[in-house]
Amino acid sequence: MRKTIKIMVALLFASTTSGSIVACTNPFSDSNIFRITIVTDGHTITDHSFNESSYQGALKFKSSFEAWVADASSTAPDELRNKKVVITPIQPATTDLNTLLSSYGQAVVMDSKVTIASGSIQSSALVAAQNGFLKDRMRYIYVDGDTPNKDVSYQNKNLAGLLYKAEQAGLMAALAAESWLIAHAQEYGGYGNLKMSTYGGLNIPAVTNYMYGFYWGIQLLNNSEDSSPIISEIKSWIKDLNPDFDDSQPVPKIGFVELPNQFTNNFDQASSESKSVNSLLVENGANIIFPVAGPQTSDTLSAIQSKRKNYKVIGVDTDQALQYTESADYFLTSALKDISNSVDYMLWRAINYDETPAHGELPVGEQDKVFKEDALNRGFEEKFIGIADNKAISPIYNKVISSPELTKAGGFIEKVSEGWQKVLDHNGDYWIYGKTINPFE
Repeated sequence: MRKTIKIMVALLFASTTSGSIVACTNPFSDSNIFRITIVTDGHTITDHSFNESSYQGALKFKSSFEAWVADASSTAPDELRNKKVVITPIQPATTDLNTLLSSYGQAVVMDSKVTIASGSIQSSALVAAQNGFLKDRMRYIYVDGDTPNKDVSYQNKNLAGLLYKAEQAGLMAALAAESWLIAHAQEYGGYGNLKMSTYGGLNIPAVTNYMYGFYWGIQLLNNSEDSSPIISEIKSWIKDLNPDFDDSQPVPKIGFVELPNQFTNNFDQASSESKSVNSLLVENGANIIFPVAGPQTSDTLSAIQSKRKNYKVIGVDTDQALQYTESADYFLTSALKDISNSVDYMLWRAINYDETPAHGELPVGEQDKVFKEDALNRGFEEKFIGIADNKAISPIYNKVISSPELTKAGGFIEKVSEGWQKVLDHNGDYWIYGKTINPFE
C-alpha cells in the first residue's frame, strides 16, 4: 500500500492535470468515508504536546460527526449521511519544503477532505501548496499559524489558521506559579533564593509569545508597587496557599534565570542542545521551569529528577500533568492553548456547519469565510487559552482566571497582548527586542 501511495504521489506531482487521473484510479476513494489527515511537524501524535492535541481534536470531531450523520432527525445533509470519519496521521521524516509538500500530496492521494497541519514550521510549505496546484484539492487547518492574504490570495486560500494569544496563558501561568513559589519559599531556602525561568525550541512567534507572557508576569510582580491592586490580589493568593504568609510585608521578588541562549534551536527530545539548556537551568537554581519546546518537557523533567531537585515544571499547550502521569506531581499548571476544541471547531466549519450540539448550517455569508480571510488571534476572552487546574494551584485557580486586575477592560491580559504586538511589529529578533518593552507601563 505504501508503494501504491508513493507512485500516486509521483503521478500527482508529475503534472498539474494528473490529479484527475489519480482521482479516477484512486483505490482510496470511498463515498462512505470522510478522511482527515494530520501532517505533524515531524513528531508523533503521541508527543504529549500540540500534535497529540490536534489528534484529540480530530477524534472529538469524529465522535460527534458520526453521531450527527447517523441521527435521522439531525440537520446533516444527505451527502454526509452515514459517513465514517477516518483519521490518518502522517509523520514526515523531515520538515523541509519538498517533504511537507509530498505529505500534503499523500493526503490528496488518500482522498482527504481536510488536512490538519500541526506546527508553525509548516508555513512555507502551506503557502506553496495553496499557490500551486494543491490549492483546491482539499481544505487545510493550520495549527499555530496562518497563511495571510498577503502571501496567499483570497481566491487561492483554502486554509483556516488557528492563532492563539499564548502570551495571555504565559502571564497567568507565571502569576499562579510565583504565588505558589512564594508560598513554599522555605522549601527553596527562603525568599532570597526564589527563581523561575523559561526556554523555547525556536525563536518564533508561536513559542516566544508564551515565553514573554511568562517573563512579563515575573516583571509584573517585581516592578509593581506593594500597595497596587494586583499585588494585593497576589498576596491573597499566596495566603490561600500558605496561611502563615505575612501579607503585611512587601511581597518577595522572583529572580529570572537568563541563559546565553534561551532557545534549544530544535524541538527534538533528548537533543544535545535541550540537555544543555535544561542542565544549565537546574544548575542555576531555576525552581520553576517553563519549557516551550514540545517534547523537550521530558528533558526538563529528566534534568530535575537527575539532580534530585524538588523543582517544578509548567506544561505547555495542553495539560501535561495528564500526559506525563508518572511525573504529574512536578507540574504546577500548564499554559494552555485549547487546540483540541479549536481543531474540532474548525473541522465543523470545513463542512459549513457549527460546533454546537445542533450543528446548524452556517449562514451563507459565513460559509467558507474562515478558510479565505486572515486568521483571528484568539485568546482568553474566546476561551481559546487558559491554564490547567492542577492540584498544586487548585486553591487559587478560580481566583487567578477571574482576577479583576487581569480580566477587566484594559487589564493586564489585554496589556500583555498589546506588548507582544509591539514585539511583532518591530520585525526583529523577538526575544532580544522584547526585553526593551514593559507592557504594563
